[in-house]
Amino acid sequence: MRFENTARFVSAYRPLFLWGYGGFCLAIIALTLFALLFESWGLIPISLALLLLLFSRMFLLLWATYQRLDRPLASYYAFIKQYGLLNPQKDVVYLDLGGRRELLELAQQMINGRFFLVDLFAPHLMPRLHLLRVRQNIPPLPQLPRLEFKNGTTRLLPIQDGSVHLVIMPYVWQEILQEGDRELLLKEVFRILAVSGRLLVIDQYRTPMNWVCLGFLASRLPYLSRIQHQLKAAGFQNPETTHYLQLSHTLISTKPGRTRIRQLPLNLYD
Repeated sequence: MRFENTARFVSAYRPLFLWGYGGFCLAIIALTLFALLFESWGLIPISLALLLLLFSRMFLLLWATYQRLDRPLASYYAFIKQYGLLNPQKDVVYLDLGGRRELLELAQQMINGRFFLVDLFAPHLMPRLHLLRVRQNIPPLPQLPRLEFKNGTTRLLPIQDGSVHLVIMPYVWQEILQEGDRELLLKEVFRILAVSGRLLVIDQYRTPMNWVCLGFLASRLPYLSRIQHQLKAAGFQNPETTHYLQLSHTLISTKPGRTRIRQLPLNLYD
């Protein structure tokens, strides 16, 4: 479906649309009726301006959501394919909270490698109510021979050390509220990645574009500079950043190999 992910977003945030935008719209209509009944003509332009502002805010939010989740140009499957990050012969981990977006397209590419879907959801670490509503409509798990489902936490990923070629983390970072839990998750990802393995983080951050489109919802987003710092602190190398319309950013980080320092013999008496 063309608007499938946008529809899931609206369903997850239905209190905002029903009671927030809907309630504000009813209040403006009531103000307009009051102005007509009591001939307070000066209130009518104010009511129309408020109504226009309300619909423009709603339109921007829905437009940004569609661009980020349903527009083919924002597809991270296409991004992974374009940059050649997926090796069908090696294991891949997909860290998930219930969205499972583009899971089927990615898992179908595997030949000899395994594709691990690891569910990280923990209500006490991710208390935002929209996540519970997202998980009420989790897409069914496709039956694929190379796909394996596992439950994990930010403290422990049920994967062997150094066994994974690629870890994909789509829209997980912003839902983990505590900095310590984010750092623990990065340490676990670093542990399971093989040398030269890649971590792909797709998420939203506090950018001017997100402030314009999301309004006050942007205050819940993390800072891009913060995750870049935490990636380096966890041991990752060369975090590269790309973005789509400043609405979502993709960070690619590499687990460096061990460098051996050889000491040359010094013959001081020759």
